[in-house]
Amino acid sequence: MLTPPAVWFQAHGDIMHDYKDVESDFDGNEPQRFCADYRKAGGSIALEYIDMERKAGSSPDLSKCGDMFGHMVGFIEQHVRV
Repeated sequence: MLTPPAVWFQAHGDIMHDYKDVESDFDGNEPQRFCADYRKAGGSIALEYIDMERKAGSSPDLSKCGDMFGHMVGFIEQHVRV
């Protein structure tokens, strides 16, 4: 299985994705579980929490995502060769 370098940007308070799976024995929330499993599979992944709200049924306000786009550009510059 191919596991290229990856980054997961996660908003605090995002009840759709940042939740604890009650059926899982993993102590953390879903993004943390996914990243742990990705690493176990041999991949490199960073989990970046950002300070913005995300409510079910609405799009996030990207003007409040801080330096997320700067981190994305840095990740791409580091891992994508032209």
